[in-house]
Amino acid sequence: MHVRQLSIVFLAVLAWASESHAASTLDGRFTVADSIEMRRIVAPEPGGEFQFSPDGQRVLIVTARGNLQSGDNDFAIDVYSTQQIRAWLSARGAPPESTRVAQFSSATNEPAIADVRWLADSRRIAFRAEGPSGPPRLYACDVSTGRIDTLVEVPGGVWSYDIVGDTVIYTSRIAVPDPDIDSKRRQGFRLTDQSVFAAMAVNMQASLSAPYVTRVRDLGSGREIAVSEVPVALLPSTRGVWLSPDGNHAVAIRPYRKWSKAWADYAYPRAIRRLSAADMVDAETPPPWIAHFVLIDVRTGAVTTLVDAPTGELVEANPAPAALWSRDSSSIVLVNTLLAPALSLSAAIVEVDRSGNLQQRIAPLSSYWSTERFERVAAVSRPANDTLLLHRSSIDGALPARRFRARAGGWRRIESPACDGRFELAIEERLNTPPDVVATDCRSGRRARLTDLNPSFRERLPRTAEVIEWTDARGRVWKGGLLRPVSAMPGKRYPLVIQSHGFWPERFLLDGSHSLTGEPFTTGYAARALAARDMFVLQMEDHFDERNTPAEAQAHQAGFEAAVGALSSRFPIDTARVGLMGFSRSGYYVQYTLAHSSVPFAAAVVADPLDMGYVSYLLGFNAPGRGRRQEYEALIGCAPFGACLERWRNSQPTFNIDAIHSPVRLEAIGPTSLLASWELYAGLRSLARPVEMSYLPNGVHVLTRPWERRTSQQGALDWFQRWLSVRGPAP
Repeated sequence: MHVRQLSIVFLAVLAWASESHAASTLDGRFTVADSIEMRRIVAPEPGGEFQFSPDGQRVLIVTARGNLQSGDNDFAIDVYSTQQIRAWLSARGAPPESTRVAQFSSATNEPAIADVRWLADSRRIAFRAEGPSGPPRLYACDVSTGRIDTLVEVPGGVWSYDIVGDTVIYTSRIAVPDPDIDSKRRQGFRLTDQSVFAAMAVNMQASLSAPYVTRVRDLGSGREIAVSEVPVALLPSTRGVWLSPDGNHAVAIRPYRKWSKAWADYAYPRAIRRLSAADMVDAETPPPWIAHFVLIDVRTGAVTTLVDAPTGELVEANPAPAALWSRDSSSIVLVNTLLAPALSLSAAIVEVDRSGNLQQRIAPLSSYWSTERFERVAAVSRPANDTLLLHRSSIDGALPARRFRARAGGWRRIESPACDGRFELAIEERLNTPPDVVATDCRSGRRARLTDLNPSFRERLPRTAEVIEWTDARGRVWKGGLLRPVSAMPGKRYPLVIQSHGFWPERFLLDGSHSLTGEPFTTGYAARALAARDMFVLQMEDHFDERNTPAEAQAHQAGFEAAVGALSSRFPIDTARVGLMGFSRSGYYVQYTLAHSSVPFAAAVVADPLDMGYVSYLLGFNAPGRGRRQEYEALIGCAPFGACLERWRNSQPTFNIDAIHSPVRLEAIGPTSLLASWELYAGLRSLARPVEMSYLPNGVHVLTRPWERRTSQQGALDWFQRWLSVRGPAP
């Protein structure tokens, strides 16, 4: 391809299907394909990487890997004997072997296996999994015999469930056609509060939404009743349902039909929130994330409000909302709910009785961006009737769980033992060491690795990462992980790729960063594959103290520029061959830097960005609430009209495209991203600047399907190789 040629690249899925993995690794170096096909541990439910059977005799682990040959993600459930683990740790037995009890593959963006849990008999495991074709079903696997039975199969799929005895409660999607769809297509319609994407959907599909219904089924008799409510839109975090031990009631999460003016006091003094209460007072239909806990009578299907207050997702607090019943079914511990404003303005873990009366506020929950040293409650479990465990994590990995014990007078925090039980399991990883499961004997302290998930990649995997720090011109200290070129030779200078959007010093650095919940970012990032191609790669942390202000992008620009100077003075880096990689919000930082920096970055990749451009601002109108528009305005200081338009003109990257000379690869995921990215793409093309766009029409923000990951990650690697490998005149 000629260096001045401009192109737009679309996903060609079938092309990847015929590629051989072996062909991509003939030279023995680590590749993007290796990264995709590495097996990883997945949590079958929040905080539940390891699930012990009720009788304590077995433990299950769920793993997944991308399969480039089939294009699927392959999931598996492996079961270990706890007796064998104990004997092995006491040096009286052979290393325990796992039994693979279930394997499923997914060709969609959904996990092939999800919501895994032991049933009360300690012999069967229930889980959701994709059927041979179509939506997920509910299965049960007999660990002793290997038999897998289908418990619930419905056209709309099973998207959440709970089981007590023979009683199953589950949610399923249904299609609700718009009765006026034909009229709208023939005669058009007047736009009121629809978003541009809802308006476009009239020509794309017969139904503008896919709501959910909840049903209760008796597995013995096959009798089924529907919960008495109209179909309702549910986000993934609000689909959970929790049956009481006596099987008579269930707790679920439902969006509010009408915003309550009594909640005006929920105007949190935070720079980051999806919306303010004042924005929603007059809203006819609050967004689906404005939700609350409800109580379902399983015998009649009746639904009543349990707690008349939103879940903590209103203020983006973690963990995901959940309900933990007491053994006698008389009370419920609710995880991540807001209390009445008169009691508290923070999300919390509380105990209520079955009528919703507050019994105790057990513990507060911190929000996402609470401190520079990020700490959060990842999940809450109730391993015994009188015990609560708060599973915590930080930027450095897992933290010891906090333990609460029910005593006379309520729940009290107690000191957690260093090792709970005969042995404990943990996921062990380091900056240069992929995750594996390690078992520790509580008495002797003997430790041993239980799993060896990726032995075939051990020799090819670059292990050259180190933690570094540098200071920018403003005096701010930055931290990142630096990968050195695998084949570095004395006297030679090498390209540098700076990858943005966070750095976790104690997590394995494979492709890029991780989300705040620990999910690895796969879109566009290819750190170790880049290092294997003889490039320095810096994975750089974010700073949030100036978030949602005009200084946010400026701060990260200063960090990028300082990194180039600091690293080139310490390592053999060619400052004429430096590339920038941005994803999501950090895509805005990269675009801003390209438009304003005096550093001549040689190439850039921007994947599915939050670009904060003028077109994106306009496309956000009529979206639920005004949170996104307010966020855009906060980054500049005002709306892009009248006297403030000049401020946008001076600041926004899309109004300063003429200042961008670096070759840019854009990656759009889905129609929303394509429309938002088109402003920069069209501007660069109109100026005959080197630009490329890749479009993944059916991907998700954090890509999951192997071929889409290959298109994204290999595309970024190829772009940097093209523009950074050979020094030449600026195009």
